[in-house]
Amino acid sequence: MTTDILDSDKKKTLVPQLRFQEFDGEWQLKMLGEFAYFKAAHINY
Repeated sequence: MTTDILDSDKKKTLVPQLRFQEFDGEWQLKMLGEFAYFKAAHINY
């Protein structure tokens, strides 16, 4: 869990222009969904 937090902190510094406060929750849900899909695809194949 700590690595996930560190990774998200790195993303915030890399792409600050894409991270507006009002979209923060939606952004994190989107990234979590893509990560879960990526993991599921690699587990299945």
